[in-house]
Amino acid sequence: MKENSMKKKVITIVISMAIVVLASLILSKVNPKKSASGEGAFSYAQDFYQNEKECYVDGSLVKEASVIKIPDSAKVMKLGDNAAKVCTIMGIAPEAFKDETQLEEVTIPATVKEIGKDAFLNCDNITKVTFLGTKEEWEKVDIAEGNESLTTVDVECK
Repeated sequence: MKENSMKKKVITIVISMAIVVLASLILSKVNPKKSASGEGAFSYAQDFYQNEKECYVDGSLVKEASVIKIPDSAKVMKLGDNAAKVCTIMGIAPEAFKDETQLEEVTIPATVKEIGKDAFLNCDNITKVTFLGTKEEWEKVDIAEGNESLTTVDVECK
């Protein structure tokens, strides 16, 4: 009798575990990581540079993105202009992604030469940073204070 009771408990545990695994698989398909990539997924600022062909990324337009891939250029329309100009992304503005706690992965183009103060402040869930330039180029990027989440992980360079 005790042996049957034990078998029932084991079967119940195994079935319960299978249900939990199946539910987590289904939920991961229903709620995939939100990704921000390309020019339309970000807002841009030109006021950091005198040159109209250069700009900064100053935030994501994708709410709660967990993966961001910053483009190397974007079409940006300056106030008062009739046409958008293609600008090279030269930096990331101060506080651009501040408090984006859901961020896990960041891809930065080789065109970025500067990352502003607190651009990634409180982004403690970042586990992967990819720089699309060389290691030597990454070492020359001026990374202001408040971006420890970028500097405490191994950066993959291309």
